[in-house]
Amino acid sequence: MNRGVSGPYAPDLEARHFVNGRASNEVTVVAKSMKSAPDPGREESGLRRFLNTNGGKIVAAVVMIVLLGLAGYAIWDNLGASDASKLSTDRMFIDSKTGKPFEHTLRPGDVIPVKAPSGENTGYPAELCYWTPDGKIKQNPTPVLVNGRMGKPGPTFCPDCGRLVVVHNPAPDANTKPPPTKGEYDQRQQNRRPSNQGDER
Repeated sequence: MNRGVSGPYAPDLEARHFVNGRASNEVTVVAKSMKSAPDPGREESGLRRFLNTNGGKIVAAVVMIVLLGLAGYAIWDNLGASDASKLSTDRMFIDSKTGKPFEHTLRPGDVIPVKAPSGENTGYPAELCYWTPDGKIKQNPTPVLVNGRMGKPGPTFCPDCGRLVVVHNPAPDANTKPPPTKGEYDQRQQNRRPSNQGDER
């Protein structure tokens, strides 16, 4: 068709044809690049589809278990060795047959009394007494076998300091008053008896 065109407009038409052809090629390249570009929405939907499958659910569960394990380890590590040992199942026991203390690790299925070094089931959890005879706190507590642990009536007094020891005996601090000695305990019980008898009357 351009052959039939004469005059000064013929070069312009060929230039336009060239420009239009180049422009059409550029549009084609851009269109192809847009088709090949990744779609974030499609990738996200693909991940969701994977997580909804059985394999995806298994992977997600494994990841959660690993994260929980790491969190538990971090908590245990922050507690420190001394605090972690307090939370363990290692405890001090006393053989009621020999009166000697021994360490025992509680395990599932253990029944109190546990088997003691003497060979018999006479091991009971010991309570720790933290006091001296003059009412001061000592660094190394004394293991005491409390009557309540064995189901026996009556109070128990530490053989070392002579002061009262109870089940779940609390550890003292600087503001804690020392427990009574046997003499102080008996005196308190005598002082209470008249008032109780008066109330009953």
